[in-house]
Amino acid sequence: GGEAMSKASLWAALKESVMGNEAIKTLAGCFYFGATIHCAREYIFDITLCSGPSMLPTLGVQGNIVLLDAITPKMHQIQAGDIVIATSPNNPSNSICKRVCGV
Repeated sequence: GGEAMSKASLWAALKESVMGNEAIKTLAGCFYFGATIHCAREYIFDITLCSGPSMLPTLGVQGNIVLLDAITPKMHQIQAGDIVIATSPNNPSNSICKRVCGV
């Protein structure tokens, strides 16, 4: 009984001292923000720059900023005419932007 109570009161005192610290609150807020952005970019959307002549006239040679939708491909099959972003087979650190011709 008494040991459990002292652990609970110790935990409560530790929580109060940590959460009362503005630096810890700011750090926790930054962590939550970063985790939210990571999850959003991984599972919902991402932004990339597509450049080069292969997508003319849809996308310009100088480059267009493209919003990538990560949800639709999981819900629907990719169809002819869709634009996809994939890892370059020649340079895996780069992405390529292509239009699907057939499935």
